[in-house]
Amino acid sequence: MASLPHIAAIIFFTPKPAWLDLNRDNRRKWLRDRIAALREFGFGDASRLIWSKKLGDDVVTLWYIYDASARDRLVEQMELPAVTSMFDIAVAVGRIAADDDEVIDAFLDA
Repeated sequence: MASLPHIAAIIFFTPKPAWLDLNRDNRRKWLRDRIAALREFGFGDASRLIWSKKLGDDVVTLWYIYDASARDRLVEQMELPAVTSMFDIAVAVGRIAADDDEVIDAFLDA
């Protein structure tokens, strides 16, 4: 069993008109193609998408990422024209907190 990944990423996808113009079948095909591209870069094993939710007009995703190299590959994939033509992207990446104090410190420093 692999150890827990140590990096988390939250990615917000805000649909652009090009996405909104696609019908449901074409959206599904586009998403499957993107997932296949991520798998080519090693996602789906130790690094993977673990959660997604529609929030207002956005789709928010949460990723477990095994290492810095996988993080860089994920960010590169999100910057591809195939993605940025369909969505505005906002990415937040960071090390998974080791304990409650790390989480609390983020709020104290806000």
